[in-house]
Amino acid sequence: MQRRIGALFASILFISSLQYIYIKEVSGESSSNSESESQPMQVNITKEVEHDEQAFTQGLLWYDGMFYESTGLWGESMLRELHPNGTVNRSKDLNETLFGEGLARVDDKLIQLTWKNGTALVWNISNFQLESQFEYEGDGWGLCNDGTDLVMSNGSSNLSFRKYDDFSIVRHLNVSLDGQPVSNLNELECAGEYIWANIFLTDNIIRINSSTGIVDLFINASSLSVLQTGDSNDVLNGIAIDDEGKMWLTGKKWDSLYEVELIEVEEIVDAVVQEPVPTIQSCSDCEEQEEDASLQLYMIYSLLPIAALTTAAIGMFKVWHRPQDDEAKALASMDVFEDDE
Repeated sequence: MQRRIGALFASILFISSLQYIYIKEVSGESSSNSESESQPMQVNITKEVEHDEQAFTQGLLWYDGMFYESTGLWGESMLRELHPNGTVNRSKDLNETLFGEGLARVDDKLIQLTWKNGTALVWNISNFQLESQFEYEGDGWGLCNDGTDLVMSNGSSNLSFRKYDDFSIVRHLNVSLDGQPVSNLNELECAGEYIWANIFLTDNIIRINSSTGIVDLFINASSLSVLQTGDSNDVLNGIAIDDEGKMWLTGKKWDSLYEVELIEVEEIVDAVVQEPVPTIQSCSDCEEQEEDASLQLYMIYSLLPIAALTTAAIGMFKVWHRPQDDEAKALASMDVFEDDE
């Protein structure tokens, strides 16, 4: 009897512990989401210089007082050096079979990605001579140098960190905003412990913690795109930070390069593009569904110990009222005689 009671109490303790763990996880998840919330920002133009309207900008960086730019499109892709006023100082045409993409600097070399060719071109920055190339799998989108590795995007929510000398992958980083993956990461700009990235086909830029992948700043730059008159594909796609830490932005076939400052806003205006895209519903509906699901699970876990206690009480009642061995034997004998009769 003691063993049975002990087993019943052990079951109660086990189920109660599950309830406690669940409550802790729910509260912890809520706290984690709160800690990872991003700060929404918008841009204010502080300076504007000219930009070639024929340049399909895919990558942009600043070095030693000059802009360096990678442009795309088949048969039109180039590597360019721009003066601070936006005018072209020199340029190099890519082979017509290559579609230029992201651009990064490593010492006296410029590394230029290509979109579908799986080739990274290594240029000498002083004379724009092609010195070598790297091969990689998949699409090439954005590229930047974080001071230790090259960081590359491919249009997904995943960034790959690659070695300078052979372009091999060191690690991957999944990017998330408020707990959700952020896809369509495109042009990149590394700055200290952070990576700036624009989100393809939107006016949005995010700042990513390079260690955790968590987005802490969300920038709406729609005030720039409305100044442009190009088609729907001529989107924001150029981020550079100069020696003074000032941010410069431009886009595909935009007529201007903009120096901007970031200003805090109360709420995010545009949603982040993610893949796959679920059925559209309001954020309030999402929150209500999450609260309902959490409440239902909490009620289920709360009822389990009650059910266990009830089972235990019934079990102990039966044990306490069970006939002793001698009485059970006597009753069994009586039953046999009654059956014979």
